[in-house]
Amino acid sequence: MNKKINSDWLVLGHKNIIEYLTKSVSREKMSHAYIFIGPEGVGKKLVALNFINIILEKDKKNQNIINFNNLGSNELYANLQKNPDIHFVAREESKSLISIEQIRKLIHDLSLKNFRATYKFALIDHAELLSNEASNSFLKTLEEPSNKTIIILLTSRESSIPETIKSRCQIIRFNPVDKEEIYQYLKDIKLSPQLANNLSLLSQGKPGMAIKFSYEQELYENYRQTVDDFIELFKSGIPKRFSIINSLKNQITKSNNNQDEIQKILSIWLAVLRDMLLSKINLQNRLIHLYKKEQYQKLIKEHNCQYYTNLINHLMLATNLIKRNLNYNLVLENFILKI
Repeated sequence: MNKKINSDWLVLGHKNIIEYLTKSVSREKMSHAYIFIGPEGVGKKLVALNFINIILEKDKKNQNIINFNNLGSNELYANLQKNPDIHFVAREESKSLISIEQIRKLIHDLSLKNFRATYKFALIDHAELLSNEASNSFLKTLEEPSNKTIIILLTSRESSIPETIKSRCQIIRFNPVDKEEIYQYLKDIKLSPQLANNLSLLSQGKPGMAIKFSYEQELYENYRQTVDDFIELFKSGIPKRFSIINSLKNQITKSNNNQDEIQKILSIWLAVLRDMLLSKINLQNRLIHLYKKEQYQKLIKEHNCQYYTNLINHLMLATNLIKRNLNYNLVLENFILKI
């Protein structure tokens, strides 16, 4: 008889995904390989950790009902890291990609006999960063995995995952979480209604982002500064704009991953432009940065809707050019000249 599973996962949103994965465990119909696709901070990794956890809990002998311990996400991750049957792979800080050496080690580890559990697991974070050599070396493992092995790849950039890998995995797509659900959670952890509202809006359906901002004040302040700096571009002449961009370049250079840092900044810029366009057409109730409402009203008087639409298109083009590894200095400088 299949064991019952408590489906109260430590996750905000994604009820359909949780229900599907829970049933697959109950029926022992799990896939050998998954790709979880969705925006950074939407909850892919947390769902993956809970998925692994319920498989491990079900695997325990003489236990009919599985109850989760009251673990937070960090505690759950730390607990699973201690399990020798779970192998975590991520880009090493000193490298720009996940190397073939890391994947060869993973393949070797997965070939070994299990230590504790019936299943072995591999969780590859930011799978879009797999080098070509790493991807190619992993294909046979994905096609013919060792018995009782489950592999989960996480990515926010589906287009960067080779079709040869995607075709060998079950794809699960994560959509943004409802703003009200994030807001209520933030209130439940004792944030003020105003801060909870601000964070639930600017997170754009990514609970991981809202939660991180709630306990990392400096990170939240850096985000707000990026918003302020971008708005300042609209009030400044060319020399001041280039000064702001130079400061931005220094921030990018100091980060561990230039590409990730640039994409984060440009996504904030895009959110601000979206706000400006919505303000222009009197849809202030849909603003991401509601606390900037009055400032937007002053700025948008000088331009029409087409101006903001064109800027959004230019910024999306700039984002794609940088993703293709064009010189981000030139791309950013070219964009600010259009403001």
